[in-house]
Amino acid sequence: MARVYLIVPLLVLLKLPGNTTRLMHGGVAVNNPTFLAICEAMKEKKINARKLLVLSLGTGSSKGTNKLEVGSPDTAWGLVNWFFGPEQSRPLTDVLMAGSNEMVEIYTSSFFQFSGLEDNYILIQVDNLTYAEASMDNSSKENLDNLEKIGKERVEANKEKLIKLAERLSAIRHASRSSLSG
Repeated sequence: MARVYLIVPLLVLLKLPGNTTRLMHGGVAVNNPTFLAICEAMKEKKINARKLLVLSLGTGSSKGTNKLEVGSPDTAWGLVNWFFGPEQSRPLTDVLMAGSNEMVEIYTSSFFQFSGLEDNYILIQVDNLTYAEASMDNSSKENLDNLEKIGKERVEANKEKLIKLAERLSAIRHASRSSLSG
């Protein structure tokens, strides 16, 4: 769940009653900015959806096992467990963040699929991180090295998709340069 927390913060301007202005971290308002970026490109830059090529690089998520089995008769599950779960997990935060990310993925992939442009959207994501790997406050050298290894594995697993995307981008650039010079 590192998301935007490990990069330069995106600040969102909030107008509060009484002409008070506050800034907040963009990750609070837009945990996954993919679909927002698409909408902004189409709205502000008047870009046709057919011209969009989107590569979404997920920061990974943990699919904890047995962390949310609240109905299990052998576990005592109360309000506190939603905030402080097993193995230092935060089930309520996990549910809210995962739900938001999964909805963005559904909206984005549906948008491209129903537009007949499914090849214009690539998501590279890992969904089986351990809770320690996905924890946004685990910046130990060991964890960062492990995350780098996982990232390289994801690139290798998606090598063909990435090469095709690079070839498309190169062809677009070449066509653009040719039309400008000729």
